[in-house]
Amino acid sequence: MTPDTLVNDTKQLLSLPKVLLKANELLNSDRSDADDLGTLVSHDPALAAQVLRLANSASYRRSRAVDSLSQATTVLGTDGLRNLIYASKSAEIFDGISSDLIDMTSFFHRSIYVAALAKRLAVSCKMGRGDDQYLSGLFNDIGKLVLYSQQPVLAEEILRQSEISKTPIPEVEKAKLSFTSAAVSAALLRQWHLPETIWGPIAQLHCRSLTKMKAETMLLRLAINITDSIEPELKNTIPPEQVALPTDLLAYFDLDEVEIGVAVMAANSECDDVLAIINQQGPMFC
Repeated sequence: MTPDTLVNDTKQLLSLPKVLLKANELLNSDRSDADDLGTLVSHDPALAAQVLRLANSASYRRSRAVDSLSQATTVLGTDGLRNLIYASKSAEIFDGISSDLIDMTSFFHRSIYVAALAKRLAVSCKMGRGDDQYLSGLFNDIGKLVLYSQQPVLAEEILRQSEISKTPIPEVEKAKLSFTSAAVSAALLRQWHLPETIWGPIAQLHCRSLTKMKAETMLLRLAINITDSIEPELKNTIPPEQVALPTDLLAYFDLDEVEIGVAVMAANSECDDVLAIINQQGPMFC
């Protein structure tokens, strides 16, 4: 069993919605812009409504109401549109998974939070606008869904052993599988033809040596660590006593508590906005 064989066995279950396939095509074209994405969104009424709500949300703080899709497209820009499209449609992807091993509402909430925080940290660290980091955060744990759906007995055994031994889940996965669920996440994103700037940091996520990690991977790990420390109600699988902000990562990025606090507050607001907008379409994961 390898990450690729697991992913191949779940092609129908975890396939990209058509709107994401088309969005990928547009994003990979040098001749496409935010207007082209806006046209794509206009053919999906539910998604168009979400775009309008996000453009009018606290995250964008406009003095005047945005009342047309073309205005909303201008406000959000290509990257903002891309992130909302992926966040919205990932809810549909995740909703297709049935598992007694995970609370899907909490899983989705956590995924959105890691995404928003990774984006904000990237901006704080002057690593661009953080849009690739957003998608890395959004999909960093999707390999767990593949594992839970394809190997539920083995996955339950991994969870149980981690809980009993107080060993982090990635270490138990590595011992039992010779790879981690993060490697499965990366394999799935490669199959979806997403760029390496998105799946690469996930593939490296559990490397033991920071010196061998790229900055993007370290930033993603930092976002996950911070999420573990401030979102315990999301039923994350890290024992509370093991959660601590990594001083080595904070030192690498030269971040202090004030800067972390600013990023966390911004991520809180963005996460709340996105979840509220997506949930207005109806309850998720019933």
